[in-house]
Amino acid sequence: MFKKIYRLIIRVIAHEEAKPFFTYPVFLFRVWLCRRRYARNLSICRAKAARGEKLRVIFLVSNCSKWKCQGIYELMEKSDVYEPLMAITTCDDELYLSDEQLQSRIDNDVAYYERIGNRWILACEVKTRKVCLLSQFKADIVFMQVPWGLLKGQTVFSISKYALVCYVPYGIDCTEVVGKGRRFNWHHLAYFHMLLWRYFAISESFADYLKMPHLAFERSGSVVGVGHPSLDPPKAMLRDETLDGCVIYAPHFGFEWNGIRPIVLFSTFYWSGRYMLEYAKKHPEVRWVFKPHPLLKERVLINGFMNQSEVDAYYEAWEKVAVSCYDAGYKKLFHNSRAMITDCGSFLFEYSAEDKPLIRLVPNNTNIRPADPAREVFESFYTCHDLHDLEMALSEVVENGKDPRREQRHGAVTRAGLLSMNAAENICLHINRCLQLPQQG
Repeated sequence: MFKKIYRLIIRVIAHEEAKPFFTYPVFLFRVWLCRRRYARNLSICRAKAARGEKLRVIFLVSNCSKWKCQGIYELMEKSDVYEPLMAITTCDDELYLSDEQLQSRIDNDVAYYERIGNRWILACEVKTRKVCLLSQFKADIVFMQVPWGLLKGQTVFSISKYALVCYVPYGIDCTEVVGKGRRFNWHHLAYFHMLLWRYFAISESFADYLKMPHLAFERSGSVVGVGHPSLDPPKAMLRDETLDGCVIYAPHFGFEWNGIRPIVLFSTFYWSGRYMLEYAKKHPEVRWVFKPHPLLKERVLINGFMNQSEVDAYYEAWEKVAVSCYDAGYKKLFHNSRAMITDCGSFLFEYSAEDKPLIRLVPNNTNIRPADPAREVFESFYTCHDLHDLEMALSEVVENGKDPRREQRHGAVTRAGLLSMNAAENICLHINRCLQLPQQG
């Protein structure tokens, strides 16, 4: 009982917007301890590399739809220094799943990584829902892509005992949370971001932004602007005539319904979801792509917006009129498309790198706004707050093929550096420099 009360008090205090008075000294000690651990781990890695031993690099992933580090994996696989390996795990969002459901998700991930040629290990147990310590796989460097849902034994603080922990966010953080949602940001800053060895941000301007005092990065010094691997130019031709000129609809899951309010309010699915399906049916001349957020299906069930038969019917209806994509293999879709309709967050920058029209759907009650370095790019979107705005944008961009914001968008994405990224190589070079290795890919 005492432990439960203690944890509750700590949780309440730690979610305050201001730096918590009682827990802040403990938090600073954890940051200091991680820095000491990383200094030791870095010395160990340098010694191993000097002896010609390969460094085991583990990419910790809980869902293949969030895998965005393929370029880094491939460069390290070609190197004589590193031995990359995928570690398939689970997270707290999946604790309610049945054994069969979790196993199905893991099997799907395994099939995906084998299809793209990545070596993998299983870092969790389906029956017990426990995760494996990555030390048993002799991890030297660990890449993480998701800051939440980490189970005991696979937190940053735990992994820092024996490895250098790097973070490449699966989603490009081009927005910020306002209002009460800022407490969510503080929680992750305190227990994830500031305990990292390196946070690889999309650009130097974003790195400077993340180090601003009100975001609590001023003591970490671990944020490095290098780009994002998902925006690197493709090394192989992605041209596909069957997808040429397609239009992508990518709905997010985060909307309020039945009094159930998510931490971040991105989604307009409650007013745009069914409308977009009917619109796609009425325009079969358009090549459609349906790319929902991985959590959309389960969240519309949880908040009661749809029941199981309704959500199954919705997805099946899209699969009849569109190409459906439920994993991270959507770069070919982006490359061959001519426009996107979305209320997601990361896609706003990921798709902007294609320099094509983006119709952004915005809920009226949103607690999301563009981060300061992203404002110019956001202003180049075709922004829609309701069905009337959406109808006008669809008529202009999708039906008539017009793009009046082309020059504005091109200038914005060019100045943001979205058209000339080389993130995977930059990340590898940065780690090489830290390890005092000859500069190589």
